[in-house]
Amino acid sequence: VSHTFTIQNLGVADLHISDVILNSFYGNGRFTITSPPAATVPVGGSTTFAITFTPVDGSTDFTYVYVQSDDCDESSYGFKVEGTGQLSQSITLNLKLFLQGYYTGNGNMQPVLNNQAVLNSLPNETDTVIVELHDPLTYTLLGTQQAVLHTDGLLAANFTQAAGNYYIAIRHRNTVNTWTADPVFCTTNTALYNFTMAANKAFGDNQAEVEPGIWALFTGDINQDDYVDASDFPEFDNDSFNAVAGEYKATDMNGDGFVDSNDFPVYDINSSHGVSSLYPQ
Repeated sequence: VSHTFTIQNLGVADLHISDVILNSFYGNGRFTITSPPAATVPVGGSTTFAITFTPVDGSTDFTYVYVQSDDCDESSYGFKVEGTGQLSQSITLNLKLFLQGYYTGNGNMQPVLNNQAVLNSLPNETDTVIVELHDPLTYTLLGTQQAVLHTDGLLAANFTQAAGNYYIAIRHRNTVNTWTADPVFCTTNTALYNFTMAANKAFGDNQAEVEPGIWALFTGDINQDDYVDASDFPEFDNDSFNAVAGEYKATDMNGDGFVDSNDFPVYDINSSHGVSSLYPQ
């Protein structure tokens, strides 16, 4: 942050400025003169100089400024400058998405956490997901946050990265890794990115239509290898055989709290269609 100061010559002779000195408590360059004043200020004229403050944290710092000149009354004119740093603004993502297996219709999903007896879960919570930020050019992973996905498909996730363009990726315990179609401009209050509106809101149109005009992320990648295939079946088969119920299990693919034959159809369809994760690389 820079601030410009003005020196006026109200005297009857030219004013000669020899120096502007900064005496900072920290003495570490947080305050610097980035535009010095003119060496001579004519009668009735003025000159300016600029001081830039470069904070390192959210604290308040100060420096004393001394203008050295041949003024007969104040050859060294001093004043104090303060600056308060602001921590880097975080960004907040506002997303809407559905998970195919958990979708029950009419814009709602199962309260999976409740159904799977997760302690302190709420009836409007579907599950937790991992939200990732990726570099828009190199696709490098820059940040991850766990967020609660609600039954209406809404979630919010906060990151410490600076505002800018990022690919957003969603990971979930039985869902294929899914990215936004393009980089999204993210700010302290990012506009809602709604995956459910169209297949092409996901990279590679990689979504399933669960109702006319309603789209969801593909279910069935139980082992999280980016493919819905035969390698996902054994874990489901074992839990189904053992009639697992009321446990936090990825194999409960319809989210009703039971691992049974009702979970198989969504996996079977996606496996037979060779569903896999699609993302830039």
